[in-house]
Amino acid sequence: MRILFLTVFLIILSACSENNRVPVIGGGYGIGESINDRREGLWTFYRDNDSILSQGVYKNDKAEGEWKFYHLNGQLEEVSFWTDDKVNGEINVYHDNGNSYYSGAYEMDKRVGNWTWYRRDGQKEMEGTFVDDKEEGEWMWWYTDGQLKEITHFHDSLKQGVSVTYHENGQMKSQGKYTFNLQDGTWVLYYNNGVVEDSTEWVSGSVNGYSVYYYPNGLKKFEGTYLKNMENGKQQWYYDNGQKQLEGTYENGLENGKFTFYTINGEVNNVMNYIKGVKLEDQTE
Repeated sequence: MRILFLTVFLIILSACSENNRVPVIGGGYGIGESINDRREGLWTFYRDNDSILSQGVYKNDKAEGEWKFYHLNGQLEEVSFWTDDKVNGEINVYHDNGNSYYSGAYEMDKRVGNWTWYRRDGQKEMEGTFVDDKEEGEWMWWYTDGQLKEITHFHDSLKQGVSVTYHENGQMKSQGKYTFNLQDGTWVLYYNNGVVEDSTEWVSGSVNGYSVYYYPNGLKKFEGTYLKNMENGKQQWYYDNGQKQLEGTYENGLENGKFTFYTINGEVNNVMNYIKGVKLEDQTE
């Protein structure tokens, strides 16, 4: 892998032009040819326990062509292609059980094209596209059983456009859009039975506008308006039988005015009055 590869670069080179066992700073050693203290040709690197770590070719002391890296158990860990000491071309990385971990491509150390990641059991975990080392377009994620988990769009590594997530049973979990990585417009969340859980208006990452919540049975649980993440305006709460439970008004996140409480049968239970969050009195009607 890249970190290991950078580590093995820190070697103490011998001035000899023949093959040598060269110590590596941090442990292990490399075997290969050096000409005028510059690595040339095939080099193989080993750990302290003599297990192979990596193998590839140097040209004028820079990695060139195909390089292979290995797990401690001897399984192949990575196959990558290099140009002038930079990853350039396909890269395939594997779990220590031999299954694919991820695959993609580089252009001179920058990720490009389609990339796919897998779990140890071989199930696909995520997939998406890079342009100039930045996430671009549609990206997808999956649950451990292979069920689709999320589809989100990106531009320049920022979430941009439609995003949809799913429950493990396949039912939609949420739907909305991003603008420059911030939630924007109407976002709808769903219970795993398909019933809407809430629908909320967002502006530039803040709850701004009308919001409504529902019980799993589809009856309304709450509705109200917000301004920059703060309650603002009339707010109403409901029992799960549809009867109103509480209603009142907020101003900039503070109770302001009359709050009326109801019993589950719809009768007024209590009334409280507020001015900018300060309770004035309790009245029972």
